[in-house]
Order: sequence, then structure tokens, then C-alpha cells
Amino acid sequence: MKTKLFSLLLTVTIITACKKDKPEDPAPTTPTADTTPPVITLTGKQSDTCYMTLAYTDPGATANDNTDGNITSSILVTGTVNTAVTGDYILQYNVKDAANNSAATVSRTVHVLNPVDFLNGNYAVTGSYTAMILGATSTITSSSYTATAVASTTINNGFNISTINLGPTQIVPYSTTVNNNIFSISYFNGSYPKSTASGTICLCKNSFTIETVAYDQMYPSRTHHARNIFVKQ
Repeated sequence: MKTKLFSLLLTVTIITACKKDKPEDPAPTTPTADTTPPVITLTGKQSDTCYMTLAYTDPGATANDNTDGNITSSILVTGTVNTAVTGDYILQYNVKDAANNSAATVSRTVHVLNPVDFLNGNYAVTGSYTAMILGATSTITSSSYTATAVASTTINNGFNISTINLGPTQIVPYSTTVNNNIFSISYFNGSYPKSTASGTICLCKNSFTIETVAYDQMYPSRTHHARNIFVKQ
């Protein structure tokens, strides 16, 4: 009887000891809140250039988040680029991750330029013209003056010249455009209602020449062949 009682007590003691040695379940942990914003990286230049009338393609940007990974497809872009008008345009990029953290806004400036922007500046001009009556040369004169050229903000390859000799008269052109070496001059002057123009631009981009043929309204048989050499000061 004592032997059976001892065995029973020994069994209970072993079971109790095993229960004490069993590790307890870990306490539940509270998830750490995601407070880290995503990061946006521009593709291409932060300051970009585009010429008038040409389509501008935004190189875009990429976005990565420490929790969500690549979230480039969620980037929102605000701002537009109007290539019909010269100026500086700003594109802004932003994105949020799944935890609603906003990335720092990233910006790109796009400069829309007129292709003849390099003509901007002050010029010393040497002008000369030949008056022809019924095909015969009557006079040849020359003069020197100063002029300013400013690229147009709305006309591709267009620029404004402050003054130009057109025959014996110095006029202020309304606008001037150049396509290759062909100049087109628009002006308001009753004495010279019609004109043609041609010219060349130096590869060094600091001089150009405009030659015109103007018809005299007062003397239909008379034409003025003018040549104006613009040298940047």
C-alpha cells in the first residue's frame, strides 16, 4: 500500500514539475506605426529645356517607400508646359504611401525657348542700299546705326528688331521671322507696302545680315535694294 501511494505521489510531482518548466506564451506585440514618408527621385534634369512648338516629354520620376516598396505608379504630377509660349514652367511631383505619409514635393523647371534666343542683344549695324529706276542704278548710299534684337515670346523663330534701313527710310519692323536663311519682315509703312527679305546668320551666332527689296509706293518704277549687317556689340 505504501509503495502504491509513493508511486502516485512521485507521478504527481513529475507532472507538476513538467508544467512549471513549460515556457509561457509570449505577450502580443503592438505593430509599429509607419511614419516614414516615401522618397521621390527625378528622372532626367531638374532644369530642362524645350524649344517652341516641339512636344515636351516629361522624363518623370520614381518613388520608393520603406514599407510599400516601389510606388512610382502612384505619383501625381501637377503643372503643364505650354510650348507655344516661351517662359519657365514648373512641374511638381508628389505621392503618398498606404499609411498616408506624403513625400517631400519634388519640382522640375522646364524652360521653353525660342530657337533664335541667341540673337538677343544690341547690335552695331552697317546699312547700305541701291535705288534702281526702271532697272538702272541711280544711287548708292550707306549709313551706320544701332539696333536691338529680342526674341519673340509667341512666334517660333521670330524676333523683333528695333530698327532697320529699308531703302532710304529707317523703319521699325512689326516682326521678323527667319526660316533657314529666309527672313520675313512685317511692318506698317505706307511708302513700302511690299518687300522681300533674305539673309544669313553667322555660325558664330554674333552677327547676321538681312537684305531686302522694297517697292516704292510713290514711284512704282523704283525699287530699293538694302543690305543691313548686324554685328552684336
